Amino acid sequence: MIHANGSKMRRVLHMRGVQFEQFSAEVLTRSARAVLPQNLPEQWLNALLQEAESFQQDNSSHVEDCCAGLLSAVLVLHAQHNGNPTTMEIAASTLMRYLNCYIVALSAESVSRHTDIQVEPPTLENIFQDDREVKCWRKTF
Repeated sequence: MIHANGSKMRRVLHMRGVQFEQFSAEVLTRSARAVLPQNLPEQWLNALLQEAESFQQDNSSHVEDCCAGLLSAVLVLHAQHNGNPTTMEIAASTLMRYLNCYIVALSAESVSRHTDIQVEPPTLENIFQDDREVKCWRKTF
């Protein structure tokens, strides 16, 4: 994916190379539970939110070009749902739906961490459910 704007190119390539290797070592190789937004360290939550922003702004159907972290996280969760097979197939439409569910969960986690609103976090079982009811409430201090 080529963009004339140099800063845009840096954002699109946000989590590649050394940073992606670090994300993989610190999060992806641990477990599917580690990929849930509520379990992500702030650094990785922010990096994934930046990828999500790039993905949504580009309206890209080529998710692998801009969102290695997001795609990897969703595939780890999908694998967990399917018994961690050695190979998987997933329809593009399902992958896009899962990416959108994951992006919403990342955003909700950011709201929980940075505002006085607490959003109930997803579980491994319900993160990709379209009909998941999400509860939220004001934090009491």
